[in-house]
Amino acid sequence: MQKQNQSHAASNPTSPGDSAESGRQQTARRRYVELIRVSGRGQVERETPESQRRSLDRLARTRPGIRIARIEALAVSAAIPLEQTDQGQQLIELASGGFDELRLWDVDRGLGARADDPRDRLAIFGIAREADAVIVDCSERVIDPNKELGELDYYLRTFFAAQERRKTAKRTRAGRKRIAADGGYAGAGFIPYGLTWDRTRRQWGIDCYRAAIVRDAYQRCLNGVTAATIASELNARDVPTQQGKRWHQSTVARMLRMPAYRGEHTQEGLTIRVPAIVDETTWFAVQRCLDMRPRRRRAKSTQSLCVGRIWCACGQRAYRRLAKGKSTSTSPRVMTANAEPSIRTWDRIGRI
Repeated sequence: MQKQNQSHAASNPTSPGDSAESGRQQTARRRYVELIRVSGRGQVERETPESQRRSLDRLARTRPGIRIARIEALAVSAAIPLEQTDQGQQLIELASGGFDELRLWDVDRGLGARADDPRDRLAIFGIAREADAVIVDCSERVIDPNKELGELDYYLRTFFAAQERRKTAKRTRAGRKRIAADGGYAGAGFIPYGLTWDRTRRQWGIDCYRAAIVRDAYQRCLNGVTAATIASELNARDVPTQQGKRWHQSTVARMLRMPAYRGEHTQEGLTIRVPAIVDETTWFAVQRCLDMRPRRRRAKSTQSLCVGRIWCACGQRAYRRLAKGKSTSTSPRVMTANAEPSIRTWDRIGRI
């Protein structure tokens, strides 16, 4: 019996130290994908993405593996579901090939503004399950989507995080309304071009340089200059907008229509008093001038009554070709000249 044990030990020379080394090698071979998601442009400017990057780098040092990709969805509109973004499509494509871990900054908050939508929360969960991967956050909490407890844990944590987010948003809106009621800047939206807000003294002011540009635009409008011409002249002088971008006809038109320049600024549904840049007489004169200018008319639709409702003799859906060779439909067939006379008659009626 002792000889058999010795021979068995000789044929299986694995020691506890070898098992530990094998475990470390397997751990080091983890294949993982990192997802950084920030919805608001303000969060991007506050270095929130950089904070997530540093946290994920620390996680990579304490939890080694092979990083396949780092997907960053920065300043992506919260109205767009993850799977409809380029970053979401990239993540889905990687999941089809499989990986071991999907790493987020925080499971509770890593979904950004889309955390309120259960479809988006389940999209992350479904992608991880398709990849046969676990979800890991920067505190090294692990959720396994392939286990019932993991599914329950993920749902509850993201559900309560979404509830807390709604409460926070409600408190924020209430706070902004209180600030607006007191005549201050509520922090939502932009400060009108030419006006300033002093956070320390909590009072509105006027930027003399930009206010002169606003007054000049109003005066030029009264002289018959169009908004498009004013925008071109400002761009030629390298004068940026409030956001540091180029001027457009619509930007100037909004500026000429804005009541804030006569001293009434609306925010959070409340109208407050701000320093006036132009007098009311000038402001209302510009409104009358803009109202008297002809507006662009929309192109008349060339859609026929029977388009999409009749078929060619070949069996394909027909459509009418326009004079310039363009069509009103993406159908691969054009109505042929030998179509039924009644069809051609209805087509002419549709253009009347």
